[in-house]
Amino acid sequence: MVKRNEHLIAAELYWLEAYLPYHRRTDIKAVEELLTSAQRELRESERDDPSLGVRILTDLSYVNVALNRVDKAEELGLEARRIAEHFDLSGEDRCNAFLSLAGVYLARGRYEEAHTAAKTALDSALSTRRRARAAVELAKSDHSRGRYDNALAILTTAIDQTVPADWLAHLVIRMGQVYAGRKEPEEALKHFRRAKEILLKLYGEKHPTIADILYDVAATYSSMGDFEQAEIALRASIQLDTDLFGPNHQALVLSYVEYAFQREARGDNNGALELRRKAFAIAESRLGWESPQTVSAGSALAISLVNTRQWEQGLVLSKRAYDWYVERTGYQMLHTTEALSAYWRALWESGQRQKAYSIVMAHLKKVRDDHEATHRIGDWARSMRESGKLPGFSGKKNSKKKRG
Repeated sequence: MVKRNEHLIAAELYWLEAYLPYHRRTDIKAVEELLTSAQRELRESERDDPSLGVRILTDLSYVNVALNRVDKAEELGLEARRIAEHFDLSGEDRCNAFLSLAGVYLARGRYEEAHTAAKTALDSALSTRRRARAAVELAKSDHSRGRYDNALAILTTAIDQTVPADWLAHLVIRMGQVYAGRKEPEEALKHFRRAKEILLKLYGEKHPTIADILYDVAATYSSMGDFEQAEIALRASIQLDTDLFGPNHQALVLSYVEYAFQREARGDNNGALELRRKAFAIAESRLGWESPQTVSAGSALAISLVNTRQWEQGLVLSKRAYDWYVERTGYQMLHTTEALSAYWRALWESGQRQKAYSIVMAHLKKVRDDHEATHRIGDWARSMRESGKLPGFSGKKNSKKKRG
C-alpha cells in the first residue's frame, strides 16, 4: 500500500531537482518535464500542500514564458494567484504568484499590468531574495515606459539591502541598463563590469547571464560610437550563447540585431539586412509576433528593408511594428519613434507622401513634451515640406513666409 505522503515527497523532490537547470537556464525542456512530474505527484497525493502547488505553478509559468507559450503561462500564473489568495498563504507564496504574472505581462508588453503585479509582489515579499527579484521586475516595467528615475530609485533601495550575490548581480545589471537608457554610458559600463565580476565568481565564464552582460556592454559601446570595442564584446556574447544553446536560439536575436546596427553604422547596409533577417526569422519562429523581442527585431528589419529600397516589404513590417508600439507602449517611447522612422519613409518612397506627412504630424502632436523626439520628428516633417514633392508645399525657397 502506498504511504499517504509518498506522492507529496516525490512532488517536492521533482520540484527541487528542477531548480538547478532552471536556475542556470541550460535545459528548459528538462525543467518542464520535472515540474510537470512534480505537479502530477502533488495531484495524486492525499495531502494538500497549496504552498508547494503555488511554487510549482509559478515555475511552470516562467518556463512557459521562456518557451513562448504565454497564454499557458498566464493561465498558470492566475491559478497560482487564486490558490495563494484562497488559502491566505504567506507573503512569499503570494509574492511568487504575482512575480509570475509580472513576467507574463512584461512578455506581452502590458507594462501597466506588469507594474501592478510586480508592486504587489514587492509588497508581499518577506525574504531579501524575493524582494530583489520583485524589484528587478518592477524596475523593468518602469524602464520599459521610459520612467528611468523611478527605476533607479527602486533598484537603489533594493541594492542598499543585504541581497544574495546572484540577485545583487541582476539588480546591478538592470541598473546599468537604466543608465544606458538615460544615455549615461560610462555609468552603465561601470555597473556591467561590476555585475560580470560577481557572476564570474559564482558561475565561471560559461553562464548565459555572462553572455547577456557582454551584449549590454556591446550595445553601450555602440551608443558611444566605439564600434571596435562593441564588436569584440558582441562576438564574445554570440559565441557564448551559441556554445550554450546552439545557432538558432532566441538568446541570439538581440545580438544579431545589435551586430546589424554596427554593420549599418559602417555603411554595410546589405550585411545589416542579412543579420536582421536572421534575427527576425529566429524570433518569429521561436517567440511569435506578440513578443516584444520579435516586434523589436521586425522594426529593425523594416529599417534595413527601407535602407535597401525594398519599400513594399518595409512598409508592411514597419506599419505592423509601429501599430504594436503605439498600442502597447504609447507614442513617447524610443522604440515607437524608430518604427515611425521606417514607416513614414516606406510610405513616402512608395508614393503615399500625403499619408506619410499626416502620420508624422499626428505623432508630433503626441510627443510635444519630449524635446528630443519633437526635434527629430519635426526635422522629418520639415524635410518633407521642403522636398517640393508634397502637395501644398513648393519646396525650400517657399517653405517660409517673408516678413512684412
